[in-house]
Amino acid sequence: QGFNDYAFVWEKDRITWYVNGELVGEATDPAKLPSHASKIYISLWGSDTLKSWMGTFADPEAPVAAEIDRVAFTAAGEACQFPESLVCKLD
Repeated sequence: QGFNDYAFVWEKDRITWYVNGELVGEATDPAKLPSHASKIYISLWGSDTLKSWMGTFADPEAPVAAEIDRVAFTAAGEACQFPESLVCKLD
């Protein structure tokens, strides 16, 4: 298998989300866009309260782990940090 690349681009008037370089979502409604600086959290969890978003949680009955290859933040206008970075591919 391999790693998936998850990325988002946060601009003043929109946020776009990507999985493996493919655009998968966009928010442009000003009422739904963050207006303050935020943090990036990485977590692995299941929940019965977010079924519409995450699907129904199925207990795997075994330990579950997440393996993360890298986490990077690139400010607007900065060079990409690694060749696979979405920043390297955006015009």
